[in-house]
Amino acid sequence: MSKPRFSLLFLTIFLSLVFPYAVTTVNTTELQQGDVIVLIGPTSVGKTSIIKGIVELQPDRKELGFDKTGAEKVFEFLESNSASFIPQEDYELLKEGLVPKTDHFHVHNAIAGGIYDFKNELSQEDRERIIIIAETLRTPTLEFAEMSGPRLGEIILEEANEFLERGKKVIFDFPDLETILTHKIRNKPLKTVLVYCPLLVLLNRIEIRNEQASQSGDDQERRGKWQGITQFSQFFRASIDSEDTIIDKIKYQDLEDALLFEERPADLKINKEDVLAQFGFQSSDPLDKVVFLTPRDNRYDLLINTDSRDSFPEIITAQAVQKIMNW
Repeated sequence: MSKPRFSLLFLTIFLSLVFPYAVTTVNTTELQQGDVIVLIGPTSVGKTSIIKGIVELQPDRKELGFDKTGAEKVFEFLESNSASFIPQEDYELLKEGLVPKTDHFHVHNAIAGGIYDFKNELSQEDRERIIIIAETLRTPTLEFAEMSGPRLGEIILEEANEFLERGKKVIFDFPDLETILTHKIRNKPLKTVLVYCPLLVLLNRIEIRNEQASQSGDDQERRGKWQGITQFSQFFRASIDSEDTIIDKIKYQDLEDALLFEERPADLKINKEDVLAQFGFQSSDPLDKVVFLTPRDNRYDLLINTDSRDSFPEIITAQAVQKIMNW
């Protein structure tokens, strides 16, 4: 029997009313006008769900982020340049012949990933035509994405700063803390949140995410375990000090098994020995050796653990939203 799903907004309010002593009532106005919340952490830890929950509570808060901003920039490129590659009527067919998705992801998925969610009424001829149109646009679009990709972080921070200058609230996810704290945005009302879950929980989520991607045909949602492990190691290290904040522990055997689960991606420059060293292991260590993990950086304003093994994921997300909004 599958777990029931709930609205994040409903759960957040419900938890405040039913468990007033366990969680505090959400204060949607406490954060200052023109503040920014930045969520940082590895893939698949729940950053997107938390952002969604906060935006439900504060609809005037502008949401930015790498996936969202990247898709917006690609769509802007297509809107301005598609006529250089295909007739305008073909571009309109591509946009109108697919089931629309938020932020024009139906166009992005078709061109970048070859994923086509056709409208039921579309003729076979138009379906085949759309596939040809998307394939024609694929190379110039991917070239644009590759060229603009390294600048996405800068674009997001500049856009966030512009909104803040106008007194707007902003929220986004970002890959690292150092860039945030060396940008002029650090002088604004800023809240940085490290979102995490235990590594083995993260790896299990990646498996589930990939199963769902296979069922939906959306390969862009797939993630690799090597990707998850290497990202996790960028945020956490082996504890060497008694005053470290311990957030997780990992056994050498479990990490070894995870690394052997799939082949190392060809474009990943780090090897297995490097990954083991990132977590404080050596290949000669006994398999039952355990390492306790702590954040690599202690400058975050807040740590959020999204481990949902003992609860509903939606409840954990709602509690995370509450914690951010009330701290």
